Amino acid sequence: MICRPHAFGLIMLFCCSMMTQAVFAQKRAYAAATSPAMAMYHKDGADYVNAEHAYYKAPLRKATIYACYKKMTAGKDDYYIVIEKNKYLMSVYNSNDELMITYPVVFGNDDLSDKMCEGDRKTPEGTFYILNKKKHDKWDKYFSLSYPSEESRKKFEERKAEGLIAANVGIGGGIGLHGTWQRDDISVDRKDNWTWGCVSTKNCYIDELYDYIPVGTKVIIKR
Repeated sequence: MICRPHAFGLIMLFCCSMMTQAVFAQKRAYAAATSPAMAMYHKDGADYVNAEHAYYKAPLRKATIYACYKKMTAGKDDYYIVIEKNKYLMSVYNSNDELMITYPVVFGNDDLSDKMCEGDRKTPEGTFYILNKKKHDKWDKYFSLSYPSEESRKKFEERKAEGLIAANVGIGGGIGLHGTWQRDDISVDRKDNWTWGCVSTKNCYIDELYDYIPVGTKVIIKR
């Protein structure tokens, strides 16, 4: 078959255009992969990462042995959770005390001190347990925690006796672990302590926790 000159020219032009696009695509990919932002994005093998983390220098979700130990039908003693307020960090451990995975979190009051009483927007410290979990119409998923615990009530009464809490104020309740408002995951990146005392993480993370953390799991919250 004989190709006409103009047809041959069009074919050559098309091939050159495709090759040029491929070269530029490779250059863009290399620049993105070697940029300071991308270096921070992928540190420690983190997942669920986007430009917001680089801008706010936010803590990342970091998996260690998560894939090996995650159990979809886990019992209440297979995991426990440690939440460190000063670090804005939630860590999940397995029953062998091995760190599985960490998530960024935010809280209530900005001073991060222990909850004193109802309405102070502070996140309580101590050892609690997950009482139930459910889908939530505002904050995606919700884990209810066993606050006030016996330990919480003891601290509350002692503080009242010392005059640190008014006699007519209650201890409060309704503390849980949940997601954010829709399309407001950035509040976690900014470390905005927006809740009324609950612990909040990104919706994609609360969805992940909801899949494998069972009711009855121990949750330790500390400063």
